[in-house]
Amino acid sequence: MKHHVSARFGEHYACAEDVFAFYEDWKFFTTCKQFTYADLYNPKEAPNRRVKRIIEMENKKERTKERNKFNEMVRELVLKLQDKDPRYKKFIL
Repeated sequence: MKHHVSARFGEHYACAEDVFAFYEDWKFFTTCKQFTYADLYNPKEAPNRRVKRIIEMENKKERTKERNKFNEMVRELVLKLQDKDPRYKKFIL
Protein backbone atom coordinates (compact mmCIF):
# COMPACT_ATOMS: atom_id res chain seq x y z
CA MET A 1 0.00 0.00 0.00
CA LYS A 2 1.41 3.38 -0.93
CA HIS A 3 1.20 6.25 1.53
CA HIS A 4 1.38 9.51 -0.34
CA VAL A 5 -0.97 11.30 2.01
CA SER A 6 0.58 14.38 3.59
CA ALA A 7 -1.94 14.60 6.43
CA ARG A 8 -1.57 12.23 9.34
CA PHE A 9 -4.66 10.54 10.66
CA GLY A 10 -6.44 12.79 13.11
CA GLU A 11 -5.49 16.25 11.86
CA HIS A 12 -8.74 18.19 11.97
CA TYR A 13 -7.55 20.73 9.40
CA ALA A 14 -6.72 18.20 6.66
CA CYS A 15 -7.88 19.16 3.18
CA ALA A 16 -10.44 17.11 1.26
CA GLU A 17 -7.77 15.71 -1.08
CA ASP A 18 -5.75 14.32 1.83
CA VAL A 19 -8.77 12.88 3.62
CA PHE A 20 -10.09 11.16 0.49
CA ALA A 21 -6.60 9.90 -0.45
CA PHE A 22 -6.16 8.45 3.04
CA TYR A 23 -9.34 6.39 2.80
CA GLU A 24 -8.73 5.48 -0.85
CA ASP A 25 -5.37 3.96 0.09
CA TRP A 26 -6.86 1.93 2.92
CA LYS A 27 -9.82 0.77 0.82
CA PHE A 28 -7.48 -1.60 -1.05
CA PHE A 29 -5.42 -2.73 1.95
CA THR A 30 -3.59 -6.04 1.65
CA THR A 31 -1.31 -7.43 4.31
CA CYS A 32 2.19 -8.85 3.92
CA LYS A 33 1.76 -11.19 6.90
CA GLN A 34 2.50 -14.85 6.19
CA PHE A 35 -0.21 -16.51 8.37
CA THR A 36 1.90 -19.60 8.99
CA TYR A 37 -0.13 -20.26 12.12
CA ALA A 38 -2.99 -21.32 9.83
CA ASP A 39 -1.05 -24.33 8.52
CA LEU A 40 -2.92 -27.57 9.09
CA TYR A 41 0.01 -29.90 8.52
CA ASN A 42 3.76 -29.94 8.92
CA PRO A 43 5.45 -30.64 5.55
CA LYS A 44 8.51 -32.02 7.38
CA GLU A 45 6.36 -34.93 8.53
CA ALA A 46 5.49 -35.97 4.96
CA PRO A 47 6.63 -39.48 4.07
CA ASN A 48 7.47 -38.53 0.47
CA ARG A 49 7.65 -35.64 -2.00
CA ARG A 50 4.15 -36.16 -3.40
CA VAL A 51 2.55 -35.97 0.03
CA LYS A 52 4.71 -32.96 0.88
CA ARG A 53 3.37 -31.10 -2.17
CA ILE A 54 -0.21 -31.91 -1.19
CA ILE A 55 0.46 -30.67 2.35
CA GLU A 56 1.99 -27.47 1.02
CA MET A 57 -1.03 -26.88 -1.23
CA GLU A 58 -3.46 -27.42 1.66
CA ASN A 59 -1.46 -25.12 3.91
CA LYS A 60 -1.40 -22.47 1.19
CA LYS A 61 -5.20 -22.64 0.91
CA GLU A 62 -5.56 -22.14 4.66
CA ARG A 63 -3.11 -19.24 4.69
CA THR A 64 -5.01 -17.59 1.84
CA LYS A 65 -8.29 -17.96 3.75
CA GLU A 66 -6.76 -16.34 6.82
CA ARG A 67 -5.16 -13.55 4.78
CA ASN A 68 -8.48 -12.78 3.07
CA LYS A 69 -10.30 -12.78 6.39
CA PHE A 70 -7.73 -10.41 7.90
CA ASN A 71 -7.78 -8.06 4.90
CA GLU A 72 -11.57 -7.92 4.97
CA MET A 73 -11.58 -7.21 8.70
CA VAL A 74 -9.20 -4.25 8.22
CA ARG A 75 -11.24 -2.90 5.30
CA GLU A 76 -14.47 -3.13 7.34
CA LEU A 77 -12.79 -1.29 10.20
CA VAL A 78 -11.66 1.46 7.84
CA LEU A 79 -15.22 1.87 6.51
CA LYS A 80 -16.53 2.19 10.07
CA LEU A 81 -13.88 4.77 10.87
CA GLN A 82 -14.69 6.66 7.69
CA ASP A 83 -18.38 6.82 8.63
CA LYS A 84 -17.48 8.32 12.01
CA ASP A 85 -14.67 10.62 10.84
CA PRO A 86 -15.79 14.27 11.12
CA ARG A 87 -13.12 15.29 8.58
CA TYR A 88 -14.64 12.98 5.99
CA LYS A 89 -18.22 13.96 6.85
CA LYS A 90 -17.58 17.67 6.39
CA PHE A 91 -16.40 17.11 2.80
CA ILE A 92 -19.23 14.84 1.68
CA LEU A 93 -22.10 17.02 2.89
